[in-house]
Amino acid sequence: FTVDITQPLQHSWQYLYEQNCYGIKYEIICAIGSPKIIWLSGPYRGAASDPTISKKSGIKQHLHQNEAILADKLY
Repeated sequence: FTVDITQPLQHSWQYLYEQNCYGIKYEIICAIGSPKIIWLSGPYRGAASDPTISKKSGIKQHLHQNEAILADKLY
């Protein structure tokens, strides 16, 4: 999930996530079958890629052997 912000004065390229769009990102994971949030991490700079966020958040270390994450192909 990306939250739009105004262009920062310093290091603005680190927050650019689309052309002329600046933001901060959060990783939100919801359970399938029960409507609840089970993981939240962030904020990350807008330019952070999904694979970078998943590695930094540590979510994979908390999964049990019989658990999996359903995500897009970049994650």
